[in-house]
Amino acid sequence: SLKNAISNALIGISPDDLAVERRGGKIYVSMSQNLLFAKNSKSLDKAGREALEKISQLLIYTPDLDITVEGHTDRDGTETYNWDLSVGRATAVVQQLITSLPPDALSSTRQTQAPQKKPSRATGGQRSSSPPN
Repeated sequence: SLKNAISNALIGISPDDLAVERRGGKIYVSMSQNLLFAKNSKSLDKAGREALEKISQLLIYTPDLDITVEGHTDRDGTETYNWDLSVGRATAVVQQLITSLPPDALSSTRQTQAPQKKPSRATGGQRSSSPPN
């Protein structure tokens, strides 16, 4: 399967830096900031470029690609700074992937981790959180 092929191609990368899973007929590849970028950077690290190259070499032979790249940030910095950083990260990944894959198969989006809301004592409200970077 494609999931296993991606996992095997990226063997040797720490499980803390990589997750490959199948959900709802889609394959999700999550790579940590530590693998792809230095903190607060939009430029791919060498290890990140190499990992993306391995993935793109597998996907080039997969018909009907529909790849969405999400750029993530943590809660450090202002909303404007994190917006710019997450968009820049998604763009850097897309630019790396289109060296091997058709550009029309790729799209990008951004995600920042919003600060958690504290529960309201009066209403017993619940905490809300966003996905981790």
